Amino acid sequence: MAKRIHLVFGDEYLATAKAKSIVAISVPDALDPLAVETVDGQRDTVAEAVEALGRCREALGTLGFFGGGKKVVWFRGVSFLTDTPAGRSEHVKTALGRLTEMLKRGLSDGVVLVLSAPRVDKRTAFYKAMQELGEVHEFAVPDKPGPANRQRAGEVVDGALEQAGVAMSGEVREAFLEKVGNDTRTILNEVGKLATYLGKRRAATMEDMEAITSTSRDAAAWDIQDAVGERSLGKALAVARRLIFQRESPMALIALIENRLRDLIVYREALDRGWLRDGRWARLPEGAEVLLADGLGKDYHGMHPFR
Repeated sequence: MAKRIHLVFGDEYLATAKAKSIVAISVPDALDPLAVETVDGQRDTVAEAVEALGRCREALGTLGFFGGGKKVVWFRGVSFLTDTPAGRSEHVKTALGRLTEMLKRGLSDGVVLVLSAPRVDKRTAFYKAMQELGEVHEFAVPDKPGPANRQRAGEVVDGALEQAGVAMSGEVREAFLEKVGNDTRTILNEVGKLATYLGKRRAATMEDMEAITSTSRDAAAWDIQDAVGERSLGKALAVARRLIFQRESPMALIALIENRLRDLIVYREALDRGWLRDGRWARLPEGAEVLLADGLGKDYHGMHPFR
C-alpha cells in the first residue's frame, strides 16, 4: 500500500522537484488543478507559523468536491521545523503536536500530505512520527560552507555538464564554481545558459564562462582575506565589491584585511627563524611564545600551521 504522508527536505531545488513528482503521482493529471491544495509554510513569526499549521490541518480535514475522491495537501516550504525563533516557540510546538496527532489518527481515504521544508530537526517527535507514518526523502545540504558543500556542488556541476553535453577543464570548472556558488537551482540555470551560448561547440573556455555566467555566490569574509594573501588585486577588488553589495561594513573589511596581514607577518617571521618547519612548529626558544602572541588574545603557537 502506497504511503500517503511524505516529508521532503534539504536542497531547495531537489526537494521541490521531488515534492512535485509525488503530487503528480498522487493525483490524475487531468484533475490536478482541482485536487491539489497548497499551504504556504514559509512563515517568520510565531503567529504566522501557528496560522499555517491550522490551515494545513483544515485542508487535511476538508474533502475535495472535485478530483475524483483524490486530494493532495502540499504544505510547502515549511520554515519552522528547526531551531528558529518560531520553531522554538511553545505555541508552534503545540500546534505542530496537534498536526502530529491528526496524522496518527489517520487521514481520510484519498487524502495525501506532502510536506516540504529546507531543514528539519531530526530530534523532534514530529520528525520521528513522519518516519513512522510515512516516507521521508532527504536531500542533505551541509549546514556550513566548506569542503563538503563544495564537493556536493561540484557533483551537481558535473552531472549538469554531462546532461548538457558540455565539457570544462578543471580550471574552468573551479572558476565556474567560484562564480556561481553552491545552490543547485543556480548551477543548473547557469549550465543551461552556458550550453545555449556555446551553440554547436561543446567545450567551454574560460572566456565563455566569464562572458555568460552570472556572479551568484555570496562572498564570504575570508574570500577577501585569501585574495589579499594571494596578492591578487583584481580578485580582491571584485570580492570587495560583492561584499559591499551584500551590505558588509567597509570598516569591517579593513579590519579583516589587517588581521590577515598581521597573521602573514607573524608566520613569515616564524618561517625565517626556523620555528615553522615542514608545516610543523619546531621547539621554540625561551621567550618565543611572547613574540607569537599578538596582545589581542590570539595564540599563534596554539594554532594549526595550515592556517
